Amino acid sequence: MGDWDERFGREGALWGEEPSVGAAYALGYFAKKGVRTVLDVACGYGKDSVYLARRFDVTGIDSSAVGIRMANERALREGVMARFLRGDVRAMQFPSGSFDGVLCNGILAHMLNAERPRVAGEIERVLRKGGALVVSEFSESRKPEGAEEVESGTYRERDGMAYHYFGREELRALFPSVKFEHAKEQRKGGGSRLKWVMAGVRK
Repeated sequence: MGDWDERFGREGALWGEEPSVGAAYALGYFAKKGVRTVLDVACGYGKDSVYLARRFDVTGIDSSAVGIRMANERALREGVMARFLRGDVRAMQFPSGSFDGVLCNGILAHMLNAERPRVAGEIERVLRKGGALVVSEFSESRKPEGAEEVESGTYRERDGMAYHYFGREELRALFPSVKFEHAKEQRKGGGSRLKWVMAGVRK
């Protein structure tokens, strides 16, 4: 997964300040589904968490102490209440069914094949039955050029990190207990990375 403390410390807000396409979709989808409590999985420096916390009761979890510090600073700066916890998304400390909604944006892409089902299973576990899930991950429709393929669909890119590019059914299959209602490929602004935005309800 890489050394996120080092990256956040060196690059700061490396994905910019605006909410991700996943978070932008989640705002309306969660509201439509009556969500009150939201978990932002692998929240990084908190830009999506703070965006959603203007409408929902948000908890963010991330493995990076630097990211969690940045997220707390962002929430304070923007006058928003949100909780940020340092933890391993492969074994989250929350009881089963703790959240009405979960946002999973970009974390699965940085994991290898063996790790992804474990994280997806944890996401399903902490999402209550009837709760809403929004997943946003890189699409196989835009694979990198000249990068080393380390596993099927996974590439080691110039920053030294692994990036996996998903097909729709591959991403859907990671969450067997979720009935997906929405699946669309989107870009953020003029960005080059095409992402799936998928949303559904846990059965």
